[in-house]
Amino acid sequence: MLELPKRNDFAPEPAQQPAPAPRNDRNAAAVPAPQPAPARKERFTGTVEIYVTNWCGYCKKAQNYLKSKGIPYVAYDIEKDSAASQRHKELGGRGVPLIIIGSNKMSGFSQERLEYYLNNGK
Repeated sequence: MLELPKRNDFAPEPAQQPAPAPRNDRNAAAVPAPQPAPARKERFTGTVEIYVTNWCGYCKKAQNYLKSKGIPYVAYDIEKDSAASQRHKELGGRGVPLIIIGSNKMSGFSQERLEYYLNNGK
């Protein structure tokens, strides 16, 4: 005799999902889906360190820029301060200015790079 499969031998039926409510597109303005807000970065709030010499034009530009923006900084002249010269070497400095912004190190001076590090400060 032929045996018919029992009801529980099959995979269960998927649950019925309610049909979406009809939309009246004639009167509805296109509303974009909400986007998550981008993660906000914190601006660096500490004191910038800058290793300089008195004859370096880029050192002066960097200091003038920091001063004009009201960014607190401390400048160390590596030719007049042996401890500063030693720190400069330990930091891997090969030239001036060497600018330290939190955990970021910048050789030379560029307003764009400096602002990047200030805006992504750690």
